[in-house]
Amino acid sequence: MNNKFIQDNIDIVKVFEELSLVKDYGRLQILIPKLMKEYSQCVPSIVNKLNSSFGIHRVYVANVKIKTGDRFIKIGYTKNTVKQRLSEGRYKGKIYLIDVIHEEFFPALGSKEFESKLITSLEKYNVTNENIEAPGKGELFFPEHEDKILEKYDELKDKSKHKRGFKSAN
Repeated sequence: MNNKFIQDNIDIVKVFEELSLVKDYGRLQILIPKLMKEYSQCVPSIVNKLNSSFGIHRVYVANVKIKTGDRFIKIGYTKNTVKQRLSEGRYKGKIYLIDVIHEEFFPALGSKEFESKLITSLEKYNVTNENIEAPGKGELFFPEHEDKILEKYDELKDKSKHKRGFKSAN
């Protein structure tokens, strides 16, 4: 490689660093395609992040258990499989997948809005008032309410099924 190529690449990275520090999103919008062209290995990471914001996600209802052995129903959304999502270890405590009761695919924004509406509408059945050490307790429900959860899922899903737009990446 010639020195000019190396210097140009160092300069573009320096410019990116500087623009990022001052959050100059207008100029970053112009610079990022150049970065992607020079550093094509960054494209999969960028696409992965964009999939979090715009890609297809699944909204799921699953039977889970926590480390004490207590069983619950969990409502959530993910761009991955439910098994992958629950094995992430993102939070303190651990939730173990028993089986997926129901899942459907939505655009990213629709999945987030639908999950939120579904959980809010089922609030009286969740376990937030219990002394349970598990991540996302607001997403856990008592198993005896499975029929009500699935009924509400079917009632609300169509309002979000085709909702597209920007969803902040997790």
